[in-house]
Amino acid sequence: MANSLEKALSILDLVSEDKPTCTPEEVAEVLGVSRTSSYRYLKVLSDAGLLAGRTGGDYGLGSRILELDRTMRLTDPLFLRAQTIMGELSARIGENLLLNSYYGRTMVCVAQSWVNAQATNYSRGQRLSLYRGAASKAILAYFPAHRLRAMYRRDAAEIERSGIGSTWDQFRRYLKQIRDAGSAWSDSEVDPGVTGIAAPIFDGDGPVLGSLAWAVPSSRAESKRADLTAEVIAAARAISSAEVPVP
Repeated sequence: MANSLEKALSILDLVSEDKPTCTPEEVAEVLGVSRTSSYRYLKVLSDAGLLAGRTGGDYGLGSRILELDRTMRLTDPLFLRAQTIMGELSARIGENLLLNSYYGRTMVCVAQSWVNAQATNYSRGQRLSLYRGAASKAILAYFPAHRLRAMYRRDAAEIERSGIGSTWDQFRRYLKQIRDAGSAWSDSEVDPGVTGIAAPIFDGDGPVLGSLAWAVPSSRAESKRADLTAEVIAAARAISSAEVPVP
């Protein structure tokens, strides 16, 4: 049963901004199942509203996704804690802020407070590897050691390509530097000419929930680095300790 559920849900990975639909044939090939089974999985997801049939027999995202997104906007504790704090901070400093969460090995943007449209086009729902960019690394650095070791064993080549360690020891030391500083910094790793400065957000005294990150044009980031770092660390701590507002 669990294996069937995993296969059905993995179909959602076949749909993206670059490839908005998938076919039963693709599902059968990727999942390694028969055409009959692929249609069965597609029917389950379609009945749940997660997928919807398109002209020509393709399948794209269904309307239930919109309902789930609305529910998240109204109830997500991370978003509810952060929206007022990040809005006020972004307006006061005059730079863009991003609020980020994660799942698996992926960071995803939860919200943005935008005052400079030229800095980056990153927006809610966009995802990024946890090995790229300050916002991702500010989360990654606070994973438990056993999880980081498992990630390194699985993703050593990607981690090396990202420039954060060609050995487990280098990877571990790189992340320790982020923890010691309480923040992460990157330049042009996500968008050319954009510097990221990020701090982790925690569930009170519990595990890391996400990160708060500046997205600043590199041309003025260095001169403001110390102030922006202090501000984002303070704001992330305030979000971590904030009460969740009642929707």
